[in-house]
Amino acid sequence: MAALSVAAIALPIINIKAMGFSGGLTLVSPHLLGGIAYLLPLVFLARLAARFAPQAQPYVRIVEIVGLVIVGGIVLYAIVTLLNGMNEMNNANRQMTQMLGSANARQFSSMGGLSVASGAFALSLLLVGSAWQVWSGRSR
Repeated sequence: MAALSVAAIALPIINIKAMGFSGGLTLVSPHLLGGIAYLLPLVFLARLAARFAPQAQPYVRIVEIVGLVIVGGIVLYAIVTLLNGMNEMNNANRQMTQMLGSANARQFSSMGGLSVASGAFALSLLLVGSAWQVWSGRSR
């Protein structure tokens, strides 16, 4: 889980291609979470360390639940932010269509694109794994 959390913040969540330029957007990007994204691996590394420290054993369950809440919040925030960005891109395309006319705007709008990247896969695996840990830890 700790390795997945590091991969989720290091790998791009989404690839953006607009006007001939392309790049990946990571969770650490200031457009998404910025430095708060580093809480994700911190929680899972603290959970890993708590397994080996006898004094922290009573708190492992709490750390698991906190990890699930943080992952869930990050996923929801990232989805809302990306949907908002897509809405803004659609509005910009619509305004370009009105300014340039339909023939030139068709060429402009075909240049943009969004695709899901490997970081989104790591983040979804982290969410599922974190939920599984919390759910399976109930019976202990």
